[in-house]
Amino acid sequence: MSISWRSFTGVSLSNNDLTATLPTQLQSIIATGNGVSSGKWYWEVLVQSAGAIVGVTSTTTGGQIWNTVNHRGYFSGAAKWGGTSGTSYGATFGLGDVISVLLDMDAGTIEFWKNGVTQGVAFNNVKSLGTVYPFYGNPTGTSIPSTATAKFERKAFSYQVPQGYLQYDIKHKILLSSGDKYYSLLNDGIQETTSIPKMTSNTTPEGEVLVSNSPSGNATFGWEAFDGGLSTTWGGNTLPTTMPKWIGYKFIIPKVIVKYRLYVTNTTYYPRNYEFQGSNDGINYDTLHSIVGGSSGVLDYVIPNRKPYSHYRLYITVLSNGVTLPSIMELQMFEMKPSYLVQMESATEADFLNRGIGELNDFNQILITKKNLIKGNTVLGSGKVFEHAIDMSRRRVDKITLG
Repeated sequence: MSISWRSFTGVSLSNNDLTATLPTQLQSIIATGNGVSSGKWYWEVLVQSAGAIVGVTSTTTGGQIWNTVNHRGYFSGAAKWGGTSGTSYGATFGLGDVISVLLDMDAGTIEFWKNGVTQGVAFNNVKSLGTVYPFYGNPTGTSIPSTATAKFERKAFSYQVPQGYLQYDIKHKILLSSGDKYYSLLNDGIQETTSIPKMTSNTTPEGEVLVSNSPSGNATFGWEAFDGGLSTTWGGNTLPTTMPKWIGYKFIIPKVIVKYRLYVTNTTYYPRNYEFQGSNDGINYDTLHSIVGGSSGVLDYVIPNRKPYSHYRLYITVLSNGVTLPSIMELQMFEMKPSYLVQMESATEADFLNRGIGELNDFNQILITKKNLIKGNTVLGSGKVFEHAIDMSRRRVDKITLG
């Protein structure tokens, strides 16, 4: 059964019951399913009105949940609520914003993202609620409607599922089987070296450096932000003073960049407000991460990106101290390490839930990449059809066929 919003009197549901409109602030909506009391779970809510509150609840009866002790939530007015009143938390949000929920029931914490940017851990006492369910409420007023769409499946997400978390809609969980053995995927984290080669010009040895301005001095060539050294910078007094400015890199093959590192150790000339963006045509860019009020230093940012892009850039709108010239020593970009197959010791229901893969494409990518081996040099059998055995009354059966 697919996870969606429950039906309550007065609430309008559409889009396979994933979009809900709550006419008054006396109403909330709760996800279907059995709820969770352990594990680490991720889902998103697209806000389609001026106000909303997003979070978890221990009740299934609906009503004005956000004004009770039975919930933990993030309110669009920049507050966190865990009872009948709220305290300051995060940024305001509204129409068009995507709120990600990172629920860790093992640790008892809940964290929220706004458009892929973490707002920090909001609560560390969620376990006291017992079994909880995703919920969304209308805090805007007695006659002001509120609309939001839930995203419980990986394929619908706007951002990458954080490492260690599972999509909340767990109906599709897959393991590979070969004979009497079962396999899952494992990933050792983020690459330790930048995916950009050491550049000696804007186009060598490969790819292309993207730069907003054409400086006249060698010291300000864009490629010197990608030359692997900290003695040269992109910036200086030969750059035009107009804003915005950007510096980036075009890969030959699109890559999924999940982290970037910025070396800006000059305490006067550093970016203050900027976005890390991705594009596949060099014209239309998606914002993957944003900073307001940044500082100098060696800055590492892990970003919730799951989409491959050929173009990435740092798009700067405001510099520090009122200056108009940046001083960026290096900009590095990092991918995830290659995934590999790992043999499971068993294939119980718990194994499917905890280690099963939510998307066939995750296996497809590993199986068509011959350089990725099974951990421990375990060899799969010679058969070409791999199926998983599972309780069909509770889970969907999928099949992977190798060509």
